[in-house]
Amino acid sequence: LTRVTKVDLKRKLVFTESIRFGEELRDIVGYDKLCIATGSKTLKLQCPGADLENIFYVRDFADVDRLKQVATSGRKAVVVGGGYIGMEVSACLAIRGLQVTLVSRSG
Repeated sequence: LTRVTKVDLKRKLVFTESIRFGEELRDIVGYDKLCIATGSKTLKLQCPGADLENIFYVRDFADVDRLKQVATSGRKAVVVGGGYIGMEVSACLAIRGLQVTLVSRSG
C-alpha cells in the first residue's frame, strides 16, 4: 500500500511512502495533471442474496483481481451502478467476452 504524504502543487510533485518486504520506501512522482480519485464508501446491497459468493464490490486492486479470476468469456455479468467505475467495469468485462447488463438509477 502506498500513501501520499505531500503534494507540491507549484513543482507538480507527489511525495509517497510505502512499506514493501519490511523496507520503508519513499518516492517522488512528477505529473502534468493531477487527478485525485480516492473513491468513496462502498455501498453494499441491502437485499436477500447480497452476501452470496459471486457478488463483487470493486474498490481496489485486490477486488479487481478477484473479479478477473471468475470473469471468463461466455459468462454473464450484471453490474449495478452507472457511475464511472460501473461503466469502466462493464466495458472491461465485455472486452473479456462476457455478456454484460448495466443497471443504473435513472435521472
